[in-house]
Amino acid sequence: MTRQELRNLWLEIDAELQTLRPAFNPSASGTTALKYFDEFLSANEFGLALDTLCDFLLESDAPTISPELLGQISGLHHKMGIDDNRVGKLRQKAAHW
Repeated sequence: MTRQELRNLWLEIDAELQTLRPAFNPSASGTTALKYFDEFLSANEFGLALDTLCDFLLESDAPTISPELLGQISGLHHKMGIDDNRVGKLRQKAAHW
């Protein structure tokens, strides 16, 4: 990948992560998680930002996970080369709602 292609990918991932901010509800845990999410984004720690969102959504009192949100998260995992069990756990949680 060229430097420009990497830069474009970085900008694309940053923009996609920014669109996920509304997934944090205004509860105490949502506000705290959003604070960390924003800190990680500002430090270009995209993997940690995505982990923060997934961990928040996996909490028992987190909002319902829509198929669209799950698709966005899954797509980001793929695009970023993240291979963990969070997407599978989110799918399980979404199936139980």
